[in-house]
Parts: sequence; structure tokens; C-alpha cells
Amino acid sequence: MRELLFAALLCGAGCSAALDFHECNTSSDCKNELYCNPQHECVDTTPCRISVEATAAGTPLVIAGLYLLSEPIDGPNDHAIRQAVDLAANELNTQGVPVRHVACDTGGDTTTALRAFDLAVTQYGAVAVVGPNTSAELIALAPEAKARGVAVVSPAASAPTIRDLPDDGLIWRTCGSDNLQAKVLSSLVPAADSLDIVWVSMDPYADNLEKAFVATSGRTDATPITFDSPNVADAVSRMDAPKYAVLIVDFDAPALVAALAGAPGQSMTQYLMTDSALTPTLWGPGPYDFSYLSRIRGTAPALPAFSDPSGPVYAAFDVSYRAAFSQESPADTAFVANAYDAAYAIAIGAAAVGGKPTGHAIAANLGRMSDATGTKIEIGPGQYQAGVNALVMAGGSINLVGTSGPIDWDDAGDVLTAPTEVWQVADDGTGAPMFKVVNTITP
Repeated sequence: MRELLFAALLCGAGCSAALDFHECNTSSDCKNELYCNPQHECVDTTPCRISVEATAAGTPLVIAGLYLLSEPIDGPNDHAIRQAVDLAANELNTQGVPVRHVACDTGGDTTTALRAFDLAVTQYGAVAVVGPNTSAELIALAPEAKARGVAVVSPAASAPTIRDLPDDGLIWRTCGSDNLQAKVLSSLVPAADSLDIVWVSMDPYADNLEKAFVATSGRTDATPITFDSPNVADAVSRMDAPKYAVLIVDFDAPALVAALAGAPGQSMTQYLMTDSALTPTLWGPGPYDFSYLSRIRGTAPALPAFSDPSGPVYAAFDVSYRAAFSQESPADTAFVANAYDAAYAIAIGAAAVGGKPTGHAIAANLGRMSDATGTKIEIGPGQYQAGVNALVMAGGSINLVGTSGPIDWDDAGDVLTAPTEVWQVADDGTGAPMFKVVNTITP
């Protein structure tokens, strides 16, 4: 009898231990801001954190976002791009579609981006990624995405070489290749005028765009000036008072603009920049010299005109984004609409799988979203389910109309057409700088 009682006690203790052998059930069970992963372990997931938790019932689709978030709000950063994916995730949860958005800070560094990607996949269970937003990070990430079978849709990595990466069909973009932007940029420089080209040669984004610009413009006579980030003063000192200067820089754009103000011999130089400069941090805190700032123009992905099929879709997104984020305009930063499109395309592709989605299954469905003869689907909460239903049909395809423009992917995951705007820094009427769209060109 005593033996049976002892065995019963052991069984009770053992069974209890087996049932409770979880370090955590939710992250609130963990200390020091650790995250409770799907294996019920408290782990350090820095630099990744949940940005939007799934509130709809069911197993959530985990979308990771790889962004530059560590810079201060008044420095170059991707906070507006992250917010666009937050908005998509919140709208989908409201529609009853469980989506968890995990935002990871890449720090603008390939090593950190790779760690963030690893954490997003192994600890959070992400099957798809929005980002990263620099070409260097995406190129470094490609082998890992292929090895792990994760679908990647970048809203901003625009290097032409990305198209030919051996990615097993997993890497897609909602932004145009730099080859498209280079055509517009080169049209802004008269052939007979002197030209300097300033870029960071160790940055794949800048280096590839410089090559695309030279190839498109034929300006082999331009003075090439490369510099190592962040030695902008060195670059400025080597400029030879050109009539035009093309400045192809990313994180160094604000510092370069500050260094060029009042530069000797350049009081008449016209400066041309690219999409990476299109952030409100470009002109710094002031005071503002508009005789100088008005000489800065640039190119960037264009927002669709209202007469374009994507125009009303963007307008609806603009209203929703402003309402969600204290009237902040999504037009103030490049690629915000592209990020929103990326998140929705992933969600539609995942839901159309019909079971547990994998990166390859999502990517396969992305390939069925650019059929001009397919069902027209506008990105946003209103037509999300119609898009899923059309893809679920045997052999179904859709014609996806994005907020950033038509999503007309080719077989390599590149958009074929991308309207490009020419912008200029101007006075907003109150003495503060603003980006003014001069015109829009579709190369």
C-alpha cells in the first residue's frame, strides 16, 4: 500500500513536471525584455521585436521586416516604412486575418541584418520578409533566404544585379531597378556641361547606380569622385567646380548636403541626387539657405497620379496612413507605399496557399499576381479577400494594382515599369524646406 502511494506521488510529481516543463508561455513570463519563442524558451531577440501582434483568431502569418531603426527619429531611418507594414498588419487583423509583424533593426549593416534574419526565422517563425531596404543587405541575405526557403519582398533595394541573384525564385521587389531611375537621372544633365559624379564605391547601391548612370548617359568624361563613408569633407574638397554634380549617397546624404553649403567655387553648381536622399532629414535642422537648397534636385519612385489606375488606391492608403500616424504624410519618405504593397502581396500569397504557407509557396503565388488579363485587385483591406479567392481558383491569376503603381513583375521578381519623379527642395511657404515634385517620367 505504501509502495502504491509512493508510486502515485511520483507519478503526480512527474506528470506535473512534464506538463509544466515550459520556461515560458508568453513573453510576460520572461525577464529583462526577453521573448518567449514558439519553443517556450526565453531568448534574447535583439534587434527584433514584435511591432504588431496578431489579434485575429488562428495561427498567425509571421511577416518579418528588416529596417534601419536604430538611428534617431531625426536621422536617416526606416520608421515610416515600418509604419506602412504596421498599417497593413493592423488592417488585416481587423479583417480577421491573423498577422504578426516582427520589426528587426539592421543598423544599416550586413552582419546585423543577417543576425536579424536568423532570429526572425528561427525564433519568431517568419516565412516571409519585407525588406531589407539596402541593396548591400539584400545581396548578403540572398544565400540565407535560399537556404531557408524564405520569401523576401524588398520595397527599396534597387541594385540591378539583384535581378540575377541565384535565389531560387524567392527574392522579389516592389521598387524599380536603378536602371529605370538612371534613365531619368541622366536626362537632367545637359551633354555639354561639366559634371562630377560623387559616390561611395563600397556601397552596392551607390556603386551600381553610378555604373547605370554612366552607361545610360554615356558621360565617361565626368570627374569620378569616390569616398569612404563618412568622409564627406574629402569628397567635397576634390570637386572641381562643375556645372552639375550627381551625388549618389545613402546614409551620408544629409552630411554631404551640409558640407556642400558654401563650398568654394560651387555657388552655381546644380546638384542632382537619388531616391535615398528623399527623407526630411536631408536639409538638417536649419537655418535654411534656399538660394542653395533650391539647386538640389533628384529622382525617386513617383507616386501615381490620380488619373492612373493606382492613383485612387494610393489616395486611400494616404488617408489611412495619416489617420494612423498623427497625420504624418507617407509621401515624405521614399518607398513607404512600396512597403505597404509588399506586405499585402505576401499576405494574399500566403492565404492562397490553402494550408501552412512556406516561402516557396508564397513566392509561387506572387508569380500569379501580374497577369494583365487576370482579375483586377486593388491592394488594401477592401479587396484582399477577393484577391485570395481569385488565386485559389485552379490556375487563377490576378492583376494586382498597388499603391505605388502597377505590380507588373517579370519572372525574376522585378517590376517592369516604375514611374520616376523629379523632385526639388523648395520653401513650403513658411520658411521650412519641402520636397516639391517637378514632373513625373516613365522611362
